[in-house]
Amino acid sequence: MDHAIQLPDREQFVRCRRAWDFGSPLRRNLEPVPPEEPPGLADGLRAALAAYYFPAMWGWDRSLVYPIVVQTFTKTMAGAEPAVIAEGAQLLDAYRGWAPGVDDFTPVRTTDELSAVVGAPGRPGEGLLAADGGGIHLHATADLVATDEHDRLWIVEHRFVEPRSPWPDPDVLALDSRAGTLCWVAEEAYVARVAGVLFNEVRLAGPAWAEPGAAGPEFRRTRVRKQPRELRQLRRQAATELVAMLDPAVLLYPTPTPANCSACPFRGPCLAMSAGEDVEPILAAGYRTKVPFTIPLPERTGSLGPQRVIGWKTAGPGPSSLDDVPSR
Repeated sequence: MDHAIQLPDREQFVRCRRAWDFGSPLRRNLEPVPPEEPPGLADGLRAALAAYYFPAMWGWDRSLVYPIVVQTFTKTMAGAEPAVIAEGAQLLDAYRGWAPGVDDFTPVRTTDELSAVVGAPGRPGEGLLAADGGGIHLHATADLVATDEHDRLWIVEHRFVEPRSPWPDPDVLALDSRAGTLCWVAEEAYVARVAGVLFNEVRLAGPAWAEPGAAGPEFRRTRVRKQPRELRQLRRQAATELVAMLDPAVLLYPTPTPANCSACPFRGPCLAMSAGEDVEPILAAGYRTKVPFTIPLPERTGSLGPQRVIGWKTAGPGPSSLDDVPSR
């Protein structure tokens, strides 16, 4: 049986193996059971930007698109505080004045669900196999796939920076593992070279922005080119990590850092495990098994009934080789 791995699951494995063990569908597949929280501002902005760059509306006047963008944002933010919704609306209004001056691309697909069969390092044309003999598929979602004036593919990655935080160092963005992974997965999905990543950065405003004399929102666009040699190296790195994720005997340990632990939903069980205590009562009281999300689709003529899309069970394409695809 083949294995489908989502990119966020791999990112969590790299970030902290103990938290990954608790939450991964490959392992315990647990999630906390607190009251449901409203969507965050970044969630609403990401959905609104998907509408802003929707390919079928790219040729429209932006004044016609903007009401759809606001409507998408408002629907996504249902249940959020009115102040947060107002903050997002102000950001979007400022963004539509800034973006036309830097949007030097043509959207191809927004919220693109990409999939790739992971190749075996050093064995062109062969797929990577787990210890049980199953193939390995990596699934990832790109915020936007676009082309430039030379018809080269680019990944556009929306990034949201906390208020008053500095912009990420360009060198850090150049080394960003997620962005690089999106590039090589997109190459497999489109069977074409990907030139690089455009980081579309938005600094979240925060309540202070509405105060008299406060600075307005800020935006930045950072272009990072990717060379074939770098993407081949990232493929090999991913292969090593994905095989380890599927190894039942993989070594599990925490990686405690302020960034990892501050928002970790498994901090309680992790502390108990580190202290040598039994974590099962904690897990039974405050956690549950994840339920895969299901999107109902309308019935089609001639179908046997309602269709469903279960995200992490989507099959990927077959193996492909880019060795004969020329760079553009």
